Amino acid sequence: MPVNARHVLLTRPALESNYCWLAELPEGVPEGDAPDRPSRSSLSLLEDQIKLGPAHALHEDIRKLGGGRYSHWGRRLYFSTSDNSSPLENGRSYTLLIGVHGRPNQPFLSSVDFARRAAKRIAAVFPKPLRRLAARQVASCNSPNAAPINFKSRSVEQIREDVDYAVQVTTNWLRHLAAIGVSPEGKRILELGPGVNLAPQLVMASMGAEMSVADRFLVPWDDDYHPAFYRAFRQLWRGPAAAIDTVLRSGGHSPKVISCLASPAEELSAIATGSIDVVISNAVLEHVYSIPLVCREMARITVPGGTNLHQIDFRDHRDFARPLEFLTMPDEKFQQEFDWRHGECGNRWRPSEVRLAFEQAGFSTIAMDANMQADPGYFQKLLPRLRASSSRYRNWPTEDLLIISALLKLKRNETLSQF
Repeated sequence: MPVNARHVLLTRPALESNYCWLAELPEGVPEGDAPDRPSRSSLSLLEDQIKLGPAHALHEDIRKLGGGRYSHWGRRLYFSTSDNSSPLENGRSYTLLIGVHGRPNQPFLSSVDFARRAAKRIAAVFPKPLRRLAARQVASCNSPNAAPINFKSRSVEQIREDVDYAVQVTTNWLRHLAAIGVSPEGKRILELGPGVNLAPQLVMASMGAEMSVADRFLVPWDDDYHPAFYRAFRQLWRGPAAAIDTVLRSGGHSPKVISCLASPAEELSAIATGSIDVVISNAVLEHVYSIPLVCREMARITVPGGTNLHQIDFRDHRDFARPLEFLTMPDEKFQQEFDWRHGECGNRWRPSEVRLAFEQAGFSTIAMDANMQADPGYFQKLLPRLRASSSRYRNWPTEDLLIISALLKLKRNETLSQF
């Protein structure tokens, strides 16, 4: 199994049991999941360039159900094929992609193509024209045959739209930080799930922040996109931009100005305990697999007295016109949907649940600013169906259901239980 920068070709898997096949992984492949780190692995398994999944599957489910389920556990890969056939006889190739995920049962898209995720930063703090632009991009990515390869060749107008959006995001982050008395200068700041470009983060680095980003879908530098984007952003942005000049000169996201980590928010072991002053995220936490794990990681890495700002979109991402439909689904059916989509539909956690999870992990809530609510007409039609459903949200408080977007502002407590 030759290993290169990102690919591992599986050549001689052995039948483990029933539908489950076992491959011993070579040196150079990161350690997989473990009992105390059940979501550590960031490997993706491709069958002829089609993403299999869900990942992190129970081994018993792989054996009994198959269907493309897999688990990267320690130094081994437990996996099944899409149709439960033998990988030794079906004539297909099986490849691991290190540090990149895709949607199961879809043609694999490069990390840059996943950049369309950035369009989902549509919280109500942004102007309506930008929200409409983001909604159109999300709708195009939700198509069953979506393959946004146009990111490889962006027109001047399309790059201008990305730049306008990035300027708005940058402005809003600086405003939110200033509102709680935080200046980027001298601060160690981490952003979770930054998206396709790092303009807001590089601006904060230009203001004196020690800037880091972490993303399960970390986007690599793209010569067809990033130089043109950053040059256009540089022309429009009137604030500090020295770090942007640095990445343009170096032709990449230079570690001199920004640290980039390909890791999910649930598992940030590469970041030292108590080493981050400020954590921010924008339309990210609604997609994570485990809110409690994320909250505990945020409490671990955030310095005592440090700040967390999380803009969260609580809507059903399958259809923003019907933003609470996933709440009516039976819990087991929703979990299957969530796993199939690798979290892209949203995890259903409601505002009060997220706030409580952070408080239980060791944070105090400064404020939860609701900035979008469900349409009253739609909500009145939804409520009887929700109350009659078997969902765990059937008796949920109306005031919490109505909030579909909010900015959660948190302060890390001075003392915590031992990590």
